[in-house]
Amino acid sequence: MKLEKELASEFWRVSWDDVQSSNLEKNLRSMGSKVTLSLRGSNYGSLLTTEGQFQVYAKTAYYKGNLVAVKHMNRKRIDLTRDVLFELKH
Repeated sequence: MKLEKELASEFWRVSWDDVQSSNLEKNLRSMGSKVTLSLRGSNYGSLLTTEGQFQVYAKTAYYKGNLVAVKHMNRKRIDLTRDVLFELKH
């Protein structure tokens, strides 16, 4: 019952106003590839897989002082099934 309450609490919702990107990305956006931007310190972060085999470049921002990856989705609606909510929690 406690888990069901937590899943229904919408703990996962984030206000876009709380997500802060740096001005550096805005200035460098038109200059080069994501790899180049990553090397210049923009909001594209380099993430290694657990095996260390390759890097993934992801758009990053700050949320409540923590560096987070940002993924834009071209959807107006997402079905929030119990399985999806459980995945967001963990």
